[in-house]
Amino acid sequence: MFDLVIIGAGVAGISTASYFATKYREWQILLIEKTSHHGRGISSRNSEVIHAGIYYPTNWLKSKLCLEGRKLLYPFLEKYSIPHKKTGKIIVAGNDQQETTIETIFSNAIKKNVDGLKLLTQDQVKTLEPDVQCKMGMYSSESGILSADRYMDVLLSLFKENGGYYLPETEFKSINNSGNKMNVTLHSKQDGESQIETKYLVNAAGLAATKISANAGMANVPNTHYCKGHYFKVHGARNSFSHLVYPVPDKTYLGTHVTIDLKGEIKLGPDAVYLEKNCEDYSEFLSEKSSFIESVKEFWPNVINYQVEEDMIGIRPKLYSGDMDAKDFIIRDEAEAGYPNWISMYGIESPGLTASMAFGPYIDQEFLSNTK
Repeated sequence: MFDLVIIGAGVAGISTASYFATKYREWQILLIEKTSHHGRGISSRNSEVIHAGIYYPTNWLKSKLCLEGRKLLYPFLEKYSIPHKKTGKIIVAGNDQQETTIETIFSNAIKKNVDGLKLLTQDQVKTLEPDVQCKMGMYSSESGILSADRYMDVLLSLFKENGGYYLPETEFKSINNSGNKMNVTLHSKQDGESQIETKYLVNAAGLAATKISANAGMANVPNTHYCKGHYFKVHGARNSFSHLVYPVPDKTYLGTHVTIDLKGEIKLGPDAVYLEKNCEDYSEFLSEKSSFIESVKEFWPNVINYQVEEDMIGIRPKLYSGDMDAKDFIIRDEAEAGYPNWISMYGIESPGLTASMAFGPYIDQEFLSNTK
């Protein structure tokens, strides 16, 4: 018998599990993961950027949880000596239209109380990043990078230290209600099928979240669109940048940006390639490096002087496709389907890594505080 079961040991699931295990020491909490190792999906296949919360509409969960999560994240990284760096980020405009867009983004972000923002002239951008070509820019001092793998390792260790149970190679199979408890059937690679009971369940399964909810009989499950993002590494450009550099975003896409890792290596990406079939396949690059070089050389002309090679692939669980308006995270209970203590997390992509430490408190306050 468990108080809480969490499906999915990506960063959303692990951070939520760690929060509840730390706050409710008397609870019996189970975290399950379908693969043999935690955090091997989108949680580790991304830019590892700590976002400031600039872009999203004020009333969105992406704004609220990104801002709250970032304020929790930096002290946590410091406390547990998790590799990270507050690099800052520059969003650059190359023409009058983009300059107007940046000014609008800046105004909206200030209204949301996003910290550490200022507009930059062309000369000020050049002072920070001499290789960047633009008309003007916007600077975010609170943006940064971290080791996502180390962050998840620490969260999982804290979860276990506080009495949590972790089962890898274990999948959710089915569920039914029994009074105020849920009967859950699991399948483990090691032990086969088993039945457990739980009072609460959080579906934090990332790419598989909508499929799991649909198979469990939940109502009005949103569609998930698998969006492949390719990353290319720029060889010989180590330490060419000290800040993250982003182009002006469009309505659904932040654009191909220049990121740095903790070793100073330079990456380009990700792009956004929507997959016709929702297949989690990381083996095939569907984008050409020429398209990345063309995108980036608008603000980094010197990229053509370096060798650019394929690096990695990530797949984001988006709630919209390329021809649709962007959508917010969906975190809701499934009371409509008769499971008020089943909490679903849909579309947890960027800024999910930054927001991760805010997921547990939000779920606790919004869905569990009145039912304990």
